[in-house]
Amino acid sequence: MEQQVKLWPAQRLFGLNGHLIDMEETVMTIGGQSAITYMEAEILRIAKTASRRRQPGK
Repeated sequence: MEQQVKLWPAQRLFGLNGHLIDMEETVMTIGGQSAITYMEAEILRIAKTASRRRQPGK
């Protein structure tokens, strides 16, 4: 985990932290299965963004 976090610049981590806080608020608001579906989609989006940023030339 520590190695993965080191790959992210501080500014990106700051932005991600804000996004995670927003996600938490949304999950708490919608609740139930919809919250799980939303959370899964957002985590996938974050992972895809991180993957693209690690690829050479991106």
